[in-house]
Amino acid sequence: MPAFEYEALDAAGKRNRGFLTADSEIAARRELRRRQLSPLKVARAASDALRKAGGRTASKALSKRELMLVTRQLASLIDAGMPVEEAVGLVAGQVDSQAMRRVLTDLRSRVMEGERLSDAMAA
Repeated sequence: MPAFEYEALDAAGKRNRGFLTADSEIAARRELRRRQLSPLKVARAASDALRKAGGRTASKALSKRELMLVTRQLASLIDAGMPVEEAVGLVAGQVDSQAMRRVLTDLRSRVMEGERLSDAMAA
């Protein structure tokens, strides 16, 4: 199922950004409305488009050092008892790399949709 990047407003008018998987852009917009969000922008995620084209995904473009640091941060937070989706969101908000932020945002979305962390990381 393709991944979509979105920008939407919640009921309070706060701007939200993230990723979700859906069969089509129309289905993605429908899902956002179901979550009580007003979609402003919905587009196929860049990493998904690159994967379909046979290009490098964002996760392959990340350095091993960057992956190691983020993995250690996540492990520490989760071991301390923080829920997985909160830990991923916290780390995503702290990284400098736009590519890593996108990977973590996608990971968090997948976990929030019910995927196991290991499955979401393998995607």
